[in-house]
Amino acid sequence: MFPEKYAPKRPDDITDKPAAKEITEWLKSVESEAGKKSTKVKTALMLSGDSGIGKTALINALANEYNYEILYVNKENIQHFESYTQMSGLFNKRLLVIDNAETINFKEILNFIATSKNPIILTTTDARNKKFQGVTKFCKSIEMRKPTYLQVSKVLEKIGIAEGIAVDKKILDEISKNASGNIRSAIIDFEVAATGRKKILETDLVLETRDVTIDIFKGLQRIFKARNLSEAMDAYNEIDEEPRNMLLWFDENIPEEYKTSDEICQAYYLISRADIFLGRITNRQYWGFLRYVNKYIAGISTAKNKVNFSFVRYKFPSFLSKMSRAKGDKNMKREIGRKISPFLHIPPRLAKDYILLFSILLKKGKNKEEDFVNTYKFNDDEIEYLRSYGGGLKI
Repeated sequence: MFPEKYAPKRPDDITDKPAAKEITEWLKSVESEAGKKSTKVKTALMLSGDSGIGKTALINALANEYNYEILYVNKENIQHFESYTQMSGLFNKRLLVIDNAETINFKEILNFIATSKNPIILTTTDARNKKFQGVTKFCKSIEMRKPTYLQVSKVLEKIGIAEGIAVDKKILDEISKNASGNIRSAIIDFEVAATGRKKILETDLVLETRDVTIDIFKGLQRIFKARNLSEAMDAYNEIDEEPRNMLLWFDENIPEEYKTSDEICQAYYLISRADIFLGRITNRQYWGFLRYVNKYIAGISTAKNKVNFSFVRYKFPSFLSKMSRAKGDKNMKREIGRKISPFLHIPPRLAKDYILLFSILLKKGKNKEEDFVNTYKFNDDEIEYLRSYGGGLKI
């Protein structure tokens, strides 16, 4: 695919030259200060900018230029990577990249920054997110500017020359303007138009106005009902969701969309193939496999024998709902345990076992809500949690 084939190899190849220069100077400063006991150079950097403008491309080009091994950290594998903050690479230097940092607990991010012996880059579409208020003071901030349509057009022109494809500049400008600064989308549109051709005419263009992202439910509908793989890939590239979560969305909704056993079987086979390559990405840390993951997920659209034109009400993944509830329950127990542990003279991890007792005391009226609030500083959510704790347990 053109986005991977013509990805920038050096920071100088990035359209936003000032951002590329600034991030290069930051990395050189970190390298020069490495090993010193005290340094004024911030070892973490927050790279922000709209989706598709080249944040990941810039990081990859930087790693390629200065011989860094990239380890991507996200909310799914952050626990697995905690040990890596203390280690250097065996052969190459290591660069930790926290992708979509807004999805990760800021305390875990601060722990990474405080303990890591390797430079860290956080990526986000919005550095002004309130969640980052406690993080930004420990990071150098660089915001990538959205490229002009002329800059995007020049990128497409270079690809056309390399591929031996004749195309008028007016057509390149039209593709570029339609992409609204999203270089990845522009390259994908150009590749679709160029497939099987050595010359692109204006009649070969099939462009639709793009939002930066589309709603997940709308995205599912477009992929499920796509007439071909190209349409499904276009829709998939506009959904701002991690591949692992996309698999859960499809896993939940395939039986709702597809009705025959053959269609369902083929769709789940494609999910299994995508899951295999996601596992290989985690195990080998080779993100080149992502291209196969994306194709297999979008390829679910090809499992159908015919388009289901009836309305389908798509469901939120039950697994994510259960995980969210379990995480919330765990956090609530941890917080209550922390508040009652000083009075029980035991560690917070052991105090959690006494939550049932406090719940019984509240339900039986042995202690009033005001007593719990004044003594243990419980908030309204914690009081409500104690009231509902134990479910249908008879007291």
